[in-house]
Amino acid sequence: MEKPDILKILNDELLTAYRKINALKDEVWQLENQLQDRDDVIKMAVEKEKEKEKEIETETETEKENEIQALAEKVEQLENQLKEKDDVIAKEVKKRRARLRAYLDCLAELSDCQAKVKLMEASLHQEPPQPDTSCSSEVEVEVEVEVEKEKEKEEEKEKEKEKEKERRRK
Repeated sequence: MEKPDILKILNDELLTAYRKINALKDEVWQLENQLQDRDDVIKMAVEKEKEKEKEIETETETEKENEIQALAEKVEQLENQLKEKDDVIAKEVKKRRARLRAYLDCLAELSDCQAKVKLMEASLHQEPPQPDTSCSSEVEVEVEVEVEKEKEKEEEKEKEKEKEKERRRK
């Protein structure tokens, strides 16, 4: 009787061991599933975070592009304003030159008239004509020098504008 009892006890222990092994296998399987689920959740969270970062980068790039475009438009507006002001200044310079030429013409005509008057007076009094000592010729020279200086300044301004345009292109 002892043998069957021992076999029965060993069979019972063996069954208990199988049950424990199966229970442990089930537990391992459940833990593996939980780990897999956690890995999946972590992967999804990482993907969502990457998507958010991409969206933020896209928004940032869009904002930068918009800022660049706004700045480019502002630069263009300022260049147009500068061109308009340059045109106004150029017109004003032309007007002043025209006035200066008219003034010089009038001054020359006045000098001629004064010389004629002196000749007429001299012929009346029969005195030889006096040399013209008026300052009109000096004024003409000074005015011409001023006109030349203005032209040089305008040429320098144009050269500076060209240099600025080249810098902007770079």
